[in-house]
Formats: sequence, C-alpha cells, structure tokens
Amino acid sequence: MRRRTFLTIGIASTAAMAFGVKLYSDKAFDDSNYDEDHRVLLTALVPVLLDGILPEVTQPRQRAINRCIDDCLATISLLPEHQAEQMQKLLQSLEAQLGNLLLVGSITPLALQSPAQIQQVLESWRNSFIELLQQAYLGLRNLIIASYYSDPDVWPTLGYHKPNIPGASS
Repeated sequence: MRRRTFLTIGIASTAAMAFGVKLYSDKAFDDSNYDEDHRVLLTALVPVLLDGILPEVTQPRQRAINRCIDDCLATISLLPEHQAEQMQKLLQSLEAQLGNLLLVGSITPLALQSPAQIQQVLESWRNSFIELLQQAYLGLRNLIIASYYSDPDVWPTLGYHKPNIPGASS
C-alpha cells in the first residue's frame, strides 16, 4: 500500500468515525431512551462501593441498598445543574453499549457484570492516568457513600446520635 493511499484511508476513517460519534451522541443522551432512575446500574454499583459497610443479612442488606439508591437519585436531583447533568451523562454512558465499551472496555453492560469485575473496572478508573476516569470514579463513589451515610437509620451503627437541640422540634 502506498503512503498516499494509507493517509487517505486514515483521514476518511477518522471523518466517518467522527460523524458516527456525532450521530450517536445526539441519540445516546436523549432522556427518553433510558430508564430515568438508573436503578439497574445503581443496584450493581452500590454493593460494590459499599462492600464491607452494608449489613450481611439479606433483607436488611436489600433494604439498605434500595434506600441508598433512592437517596442517590434524590441527591442527583439536588445537585447544581452542571454537576447533575454530568452525573446523568456518566450513568447514561454506562448504560449505553458504546459508552460502556469505551468506559469499561466490555460489550457486556456493567449492570450484568459480576461484583469482582465491577470492582476491577472501578479500580482501573481510580488508578487511571486519565483524569476523566478518575473523576468518574470519585463522582460515583462520593455519590453512593454520601447517600448511604445521609440515612438517619445508619447513624446508630456508627455510634452517632442526632443531638437534641433545646427548643427545636424533633
């Protein structure tokens, strides 16, 4: 293959990929394409990021996971607009096939991977030299941990008791 042919094919391929990504991104982040609550994805992420923190007994564990997911969704809705938009885009990307392939490196959706595989993906983000992946890891981790510990039912297990403020109604 001649050099000129190689360069032409390279430029044409790059243009085709850029056009495809533009078309895909317009459709990928359309809110009507995704479960608004991201519950399936969060159900896979919460136990991995709260490993060792969640109760071991099945029913209390599942209740804690469900409360944490509800709190995560409530937290996202209360974030400043720019941050909420970024979190929504991250979750939508992880739910989309192309986004999952780019971020996780697998066609298998993150929600269908084993906890060990999810932990490996999160660790690779945490230790990545790419700042965007580090931010994605920290954003998910902080969202889930803050949502879990914001639940007053968790406070007694930490030895924390809400202070009684004289004159304030409980």
